[in-house]
Amino acid sequence: MPNALSQWGITALLFAVLGGLIWKNFAAQPPAQNLPPAPFDQQFTEFTARAFNPAGALAWTLTGSRLTHQPNDQGYRIHTPDFLLEARDADTPPWRLNAPTGTGNETLSEVRLEGGVEGSRAAFDSKAKGGMQGALVLTTAALTLKPSQQIALSQDPTHFAELDRKNQPVWTSDSNGFSLDYATNIFKQASVHDQYNRPNIERGSHQKPSNSNTPTPAGAQP
Repeated sequence: MPNALSQWGITALLFAVLGGLIWKNFAAQPPAQNLPPAPFDQQFTEFTARAFNPAGALAWTLTGSRLTHQPNDQGYRIHTPDFLLEARDADTPPWRLNAPTGTGNETLSEVRLEGGVEGSRAAFDSKAKGGMQGALVLTTAALTLKPSQQIALSQDPTHFAELDRKNQPVWTSDSNGFSLDYATNIFKQASVHDQYNRPNIERGSHQKPSNSNTPTPAGAQP
């Protein structure tokens, strides 16, 4: 019996010493440093995002080389976004808009393209619109898109142009910004200046077109 008590005492002493060593080692560790917040919590490369309208038809497609989700549900940062916005009419080609960088909210119901935006819409033939419609191009510094509301707007200088089959401008429209509500067909421009290049019929159809510089009031639609 005394031997059993001695062994128990030695075991208890060993556990006490071991516990003391563990606590001493833990107490000696430096306190955890406050690390900076992570720049993102999710990242996707070579991504594609799509949205469909209530009828099930494709509404828009967003692709890019990298998509990062910001912490605390602060939306997305987009590298080299390429936004394809489908037209409302079946015979009208989509608008393609691309830029070096962009951002989007949590639902991508609002996307902002930045760093120099280039946009284009291909030429097409439409009986409803009176025949052949030339290709359209636009350039601006930044562009905000609200695709579900069919709204686009820019507060930066913007250049629109319609091109003929030789990629020469039929008309150009420059402004200090614009807003387009595609659902209601309302297009507004600020400090707009339009130029229409019409051929000089009197000198023959083979002559170079003459330029007509005609400032138009704000809100004119090209």
